[in-house]
Amino acid sequence: MLCTANKTYALRTVAISNSLCILRPPATAAHPTLQIRDVCHQVLECVPAPGRVERLRSVLKESAWGGLGSTSSQITPTKAGNKRKRDDESGKRYTPAQLQSIIQASDAELAAAIKEINAVEVDGHMLLLPPVHLAELIGVLLKLLTVHCGSSAFGVADSLESDKGSGNAPNPECSAADIFAAMSEHDVDAHFTSAVMRHFGTVENEIWAADVKTMVGELGRGLLVATKVRSFLDDSDRRRINQPRSTTSSLTGAKLPATNGRATLTSPPCLATTYSTTRPPLQ
Repeated sequence: MLCTANKTYALRTVAISNSLCILRPPATAAHPTLQIRDVCHQVLECVPAPGRVERLRSVLKESAWGGLGSTSSQITPTKAGNKRKRDDESGKRYTPAQLQSIIQASDAELAAAIKEINAVEVDGHMLLLPPVHLAELIGVLLKLLTVHCGSSAFGVADSLESDKGSGNAPNPECSAADIFAAMSEHDVDAHFTSAVMRHFGTVENEIWAADVKTMVGELGRGLLVATKVRSFLDDSDRRRINQPRSTTSSLTGAKLPATNGRATLTSPPCLATTYSTTRPPLQ
Protein backbone atom coordinates (compact mmCIF):
# COMPACT_ATOMS: atom_id res chain seq x y z
CA MET A 1 0.00 0.00 0.00
CA LEU A 2 1.17 3.51 -0.86
CA CYS A 3 -0.41 6.19 1.33
CA THR A 4 -0.31 9.92 0.62
CA ALA A 5 -1.99 12.85 2.31
CA ASN A 6 -5.29 12.35 0.45
CA LYS A 7 -5.09 9.09 -1.51
CA THR A 8 -4.34 5.42 -0.92
CA TYR A 9 -2.93 3.22 -3.67
CA ALA A 10 -2.47 -0.54 -3.93
CA LEU A 11 0.76 -1.65 -5.62
CA ARG A 12 0.64 -4.55 -8.04
CA THR A 13 3.22 -6.07 -10.36
CA VAL A 14 2.42 -5.94 -14.08
CA ALA A 15 4.38 -7.92 -16.64
CA ILE A 16 5.18 -6.10 -19.89
CA SER A 17 5.76 -7.72 -23.26
CA ASN A 18 8.48 -5.29 -24.30
CA SER A 19 11.69 -4.90 -22.36
CA LEU A 20 12.20 -1.67 -20.47
CA CYS A 21 15.83 -0.60 -20.68
CA ILE A 22 17.32 1.62 -18.01
CA LEU A 23 20.16 3.62 -19.53
CA ARG A 24 23.22 5.07 -17.88
CA PRO A 25 24.45 8.55 -18.92
CA PRO A 26 27.83 8.76 -20.64
CA ALA A 27 30.84 8.93 -18.39
CA THR A 28 32.49 11.74 -20.34
CA ALA A 29 31.37 14.23 -22.91
CA ALA A 30 34.08 13.01 -25.26
CA HIS A 31 32.33 9.63 -25.58
CA PRO A 32 28.57 10.35 -25.76
CA THR A 33 27.59 6.70 -25.59
CA LEU A 34 24.67 5.47 -23.53
CA GLN A 35 25.02 2.20 -21.67
CA ILE A 36 22.24 -0.15 -20.63
CA ARG A 37 22.28 -0.45 -16.85
CA ASP A 38 19.19 -2.66 -16.25
CA VAL A 39 16.50 -4.41 -18.25
CA CYS A 40 13.05 -4.65 -16.64
CA HIS A 41 10.29 -7.04 -17.67
CA GLN A 42 7.91 -6.03 -14.85
CA VAL A 43 6.71 -2.69 -13.51
CA LEU A 44 4.81 -1.62 -10.41
CA GLU A 45 1.38 -0.10 -11.01
CA CYS A 46 -0.43 2.16 -8.53
CA VAL A 47 -4.14 1.42 -8.34
CA PRO A 48 -6.44 3.68 -6.26
CA ALA A 49 -7.80 1.71 -3.29
CA PRO A 50 -9.78 2.50 -0.13
CA GLY A 51 -7.84 2.82 3.08
CA ARG A 52 -7.81 -0.17 5.40
CA VAL A 53 -9.27 1.53 8.47
CA GLU A 54 -11.51 -1.32 9.63
CA ARG A 55 -8.97 -2.51 12.22
CA LEU A 56 -8.62 0.93 13.82
CA ARG A 57 -11.22 0.21 16.49
CA SER A 58 -9.62 -3.12 17.44
CA VAL A 59 -6.21 -1.43 17.72
CA LEU A 60 -7.53 1.25 20.10
CA LYS A 61 -9.89 -1.07 21.99
CA GLU A 62 -7.19 -2.12 24.44
CA SER A 63 -6.81 1.44 25.74
CA ALA A 64 -10.49 2.43 25.63
CA TRP A 65 -11.93 4.90 28.12
CA GLY A 66 -13.51 3.25 31.17
CA GLY A 67 -16.28 5.80 31.73
CA LEU A 68 -17.02 8.41 34.39
CA GLY A 69 -15.39 7.59 37.69
CA SER A 70 -12.57 5.58 36.11
CA THR A 71 -8.92 6.57 36.10
CA SER A 72 -8.96 6.70 32.29
CA SER A 73 -9.84 10.38 32.26
CA GLN A 74 -7.34 11.35 34.96
CA ILE A 75 -4.07 12.88 33.76
CA THR A 76 -1.44 13.52 36.40
CA PRO A 77 1.98 15.20 36.15
CA THR A 78 5.01 12.93 36.03
CA LYS A 79 8.35 13.46 37.75
CA ALA A 80 9.82 14.64 34.45
CA GLY A 81 7.90 17.92 34.74
CA ASN A 82 5.93 18.90 31.67
CA LYS A 83 5.14 15.37 30.53
CA ARG A 84 1.88 13.88 31.72
CA LYS A 85 0.51 10.39 31.71
CA ARG A 86 -2.72 8.59 32.42
CA ASP A 87 -3.12 6.68 35.68
CA ASP A 88 -4.48 3.67 33.86
CA GLU A 89 -1.60 2.02 32.00
CA SER A 90 -3.26 -1.36 31.54
CA GLY A 91 -3.42 -1.03 27.76
CA LYS A 92 -0.98 0.15 25.13
CA ARG A 93 -1.60 3.70 24.01
CA TYR A 94 -0.81 4.84 20.49
CA THR A 95 0.24 8.25 19.25
CA PRO A 96 -1.19 9.64 15.98
CA ALA A 97 2.18 9.00 14.29
CA GLN A 98 2.10 5.36 15.39
CA LEU A 99 -1.41 4.93 14.00
CA GLN A 100 -0.22 6.27 10.65
CA SER A 101 2.42 3.54 10.53
CA ILE A 102 -0.03 0.81 11.58
CA ILE A 103 -3.18 1.70 9.64
CA GLN A 104 -2.76 1.55 5.85
CA ALA A 105 -4.72 4.64 4.87
CA SER A 106 -4.14 8.21 3.79
CA ASP A 107 -4.00 11.00 6.34
CA ALA A 108 -7.47 12.21 5.35
CA GLU A 109 -9.02 8.72 5.56
CA LEU A 110 -7.37 8.05 8.93
CA ALA A 111 -8.61 11.37 10.34
CA ALA A 112 -12.16 10.63 9.15
CA ALA A 113 -12.04 7.13 10.67
CA ILE A 114 -10.79 8.50 14.00
CA LYS A 115 -13.66 10.98 14.00
CA GLU A 116 -16.19 8.27 13.12
CA ILE A 117 -15.23 5.85 15.91
CA ASN A 118 -15.05 8.71 18.46
CA ALA A 119 -11.37 8.58 19.36
CA VAL A 120 -9.73 11.68 20.84
CA GLU A 121 -6.14 12.71 21.42
CA VAL A 122 -5.32 13.21 25.09
CA ASP A 123 -1.79 14.14 26.10
CA GLY A 124 -0.42 13.08 22.72
CA HIS A 125 -2.06 9.64 22.76
CA MET A 126 -5.30 8.37 21.23
CA LEU A 127 -8.17 7.34 23.49
CA LEU A 128 -11.23 5.45 22.25
CA LEU A 129 -14.61 6.50 23.67
CA PRO A 130 -16.99 3.49 23.80
CA PRO A 131 -20.62 4.32 22.88
CA VAL A 132 -22.13 3.41 26.26
CA HIS A 133 -19.66 5.47 28.31
CA LEU A 134 -19.72 8.28 25.77
CA ALA A 135 -23.52 8.55 26.04
CA GLU A 136 -23.23 9.10 29.78
CA LEU A 137 -20.58 11.78 29.27
CA ILE A 138 -22.59 13.55 26.56
CA GLY A 139 -25.61 13.61 28.85
CA VAL A 140 -23.59 15.49 31.46
CA LEU A 141 -22.14 17.89 28.87
CA LEU A 142 -25.57 18.69 27.43
CA LYS A 143 -26.88 19.51 30.90
CA LEU A 144 -23.93 21.79 31.57
CA LEU A 145 -24.28 23.38 28.16
CA THR A 146 -27.94 24.12 28.82
CA VAL A 147 -27.13 25.72 32.16
CA HIS A 148 -24.15 27.85 31.12
CA CYS A 149 -25.49 29.09 27.78
CA GLY A 150 -28.91 29.97 29.18
CA SER A 151 -28.26 33.69 28.88
CA SER A 152 -26.98 33.49 25.30
CA ALA A 153 -29.12 34.32 22.32
CA PHE A 154 -29.03 30.78 20.99
CA GLY A 155 -29.34 27.72 23.21
CA VAL A 156 -29.42 23.92 22.96
CA ALA A 157 -33.16 23.68 22.39
CA ASP A 158 -33.01 26.37 19.69
CA SER A 159 -30.26 24.43 17.91
CA LEU A 160 -32.32 21.24 17.83
CA GLU A 161 -35.42 23.07 16.64
CA SER A 162 -33.50 24.85 13.89
CA ASP A 163 -32.09 21.53 12.63
CA LYS A 164 -35.62 20.56 11.65
CA GLY A 165 -35.79 23.52 9.27
CA SER A 166 -33.98 24.13 6.04
CA GLY A 167 -31.42 26.66 7.29
CA ASN A 168 -28.13 25.99 9.03
CA ALA A 169 -28.42 26.71 12.73
CA PRO A 170 -25.53 28.26 14.68
CA ASN A 171 -24.01 26.18 17.44
CA PRO A 172 -24.76 27.19 21.04
CA GLU A 173 -21.78 28.71 22.82
CA CYS A 174 -20.62 28.84 26.42
CA SER A 175 -17.44 29.47 28.39
CA ALA A 176 -14.99 26.57 28.29
CA ALA A 177 -13.75 27.47 31.77
CA ASP A 178 -17.25 26.92 33.20
CA ILE A 179 -17.37 23.44 31.63
CA PHE A 180 -13.91 22.58 32.96
CA ALA A 181 -14.87 23.63 36.48
CA ALA A 182 -18.12 21.68 36.39
CA MET A 183 -16.51 18.53 34.95
CA SER A 184 -13.83 18.60 37.65
CA GLU A 185 -16.62 17.85 40.14
CA HIS A 186 -17.09 14.57 38.24
CA ASP A 187 -13.34 13.83 38.62
CA VAL A 188 -12.75 14.48 34.90
CA ASP A 189 -9.48 16.21 34.03
CA ALA A 190 -9.51 19.42 31.99
CA HIS A 191 -7.24 17.89 29.32
CA PHE A 192 -9.71 15.08 28.72
CA THR A 193 -12.69 17.45 28.77
CA SER A 194 -10.99 19.76 26.28
CA ALA A 195 -10.34 16.88 23.88
CA VAL A 196 -14.00 15.83 24.00
CA MET A 197 -15.20 19.41 23.53
CA ARG A 198 -13.01 19.83 20.45
CA HIS A 199 -14.28 16.51 19.14
CA PHE A 200 -17.86 17.79 19.38
CA GLY A 201 -17.40 21.37 18.28
CA THR A 202 -14.72 24.06 18.32
CA VAL A 203 -12.97 25.91 21.14
CA GLU A 204 -11.73 29.39 20.26
CA ASN A 205 -10.86 32.19 22.67
CA GLU A 206 -12.01 30.05 25.60
CA ILE A 207 -15.49 29.76 24.04
CA TRP A 208 -16.92 26.33 23.19
CA ALA A 209 -19.26 26.20 20.18
CA ALA A 210 -20.91 22.78 20.64
CA ASP A 211 -22.13 20.61 17.77
CA VAL A 212 -25.38 19.66 19.51
CA LYS A 213 -26.79 17.69 16.59
CA THR A 214 -23.81 15.31 16.54
CA MET A 215 -23.83 15.01 20.32
CA VAL A 216 -27.51 14.05 20.41
CA GLY A 217 -26.91 11.50 17.66
CA GLU A 218 -24.09 9.85 19.61
CA LEU A 219 -26.21 9.96 22.76
CA GLY A 220 -28.98 8.01 21.02
CA ARG A 221 -26.47 5.56 19.56
CA GLY A 222 -25.01 4.87 22.99
CA LEU A 223 -28.46 4.28 24.48
CA LEU A 224 -29.27 1.79 21.70
CA VAL A 225 -26.02 -0.10 22.28
CA ALA A 226 -26.69 -0.23 26.02
CA THR A 227 -30.21 -1.55 25.36
CA LYS A 228 -28.88 -4.27 23.06
CA VAL A 229 -26.29 -5.31 25.65
CA ARG A 230 -28.91 -5.54 28.40
CA SER A 231 -31.26 -7.47 26.10
CA PHE A 232 -28.48 -9.90 25.22
CA LEU A 233 -27.63 -10.46 28.88
CA ASP A 234 -31.30 -10.96 29.79
CA ASP A 235 -31.73 -13.49 26.97
CA SER A 236 -28.60 -15.33 28.07
CA ASP A 237 -29.86 -15.56 31.66
CA ARG A 238 -33.29 -16.72 30.44
CA ARG A 239 -31.79 -19.46 28.27
CA ARG A 240 -29.56 -20.61 31.09
CA ILE A 241 -32.50 -20.84 33.51
CA ASN A 242 -34.87 -22.61 31.11
CA GLN A 243 -32.29 -25.04 29.76
CA PRO A 244 -33.08 -28.65 30.88
CA ARG A 245 -30.43 -30.04 33.13
CA SER A 246 -28.94 -33.48 32.54
CA THR A 247 -27.83 -35.59 35.50
CA THR A 248 -24.88 -37.93 35.27
CA SER A 249 -24.93 -41.13 37.27
CA SER A 250 -22.07 -41.31 39.71
CA LEU A 251 -22.04 -45.11 39.34
CA THR A 252 -21.98 -45.62 35.60
CA GLY A 253 -21.07 -42.15 34.25
CA ALA A 254 -24.05 -42.33 31.88
CA LYS A 255 -26.24 -39.26 31.40
CA LEU A 256 -29.76 -39.72 32.70
CA PRO A 257 -32.76 -38.08 30.96
CA ALA A 258 -34.09 -34.79 32.30
CA THR A 259 -37.72 -33.72 32.48
CA ASN A 260 -38.76 -30.10 33.22
CA GLY A 261 -35.39 -29.35 34.73
CA ARG A 262 -35.56 -32.37 37.11
CA ALA A 263 -33.68 -35.57 36.49
CA THR A 264 -35.61 -38.86 36.54
CA LEU A 265 -33.44 -41.47 38.21
CA THR A 266 -33.63 -45.04 36.99
CA SER A 267 -31.67 -48.08 38.08
CA PRO A 268 -28.76 -48.85 35.79
CA PRO A 269 -29.15 -52.18 34.00
CA CYS A 270 -25.83 -53.47 35.33
CA LEU A 271 -27.09 -53.15 38.93
CA ALA A 272 -30.36 -55.05 38.44
CA THR A 273 -30.41 -58.17 40.64
CA THR A 274 -32.81 -61.14 40.39
CA TYR A 275 -33.81 -62.71 43.74
CA SER A 276 -35.30 -66.26 44.03
CA THR A 277 -38.38 -66.69 46.24
CA THR A 278 -37.98 -70.52 46.65
CA ARG A 279 -36.54 -71.63 49.98
CA PRO A 280 -34.07 -74.51 50.07
CA PRO A 281 -35.36 -77.70 51.85
CA LEU A 282 -34.56 -78.10 55.54
CA GLN A 283 -31.95 -80.66 56.42
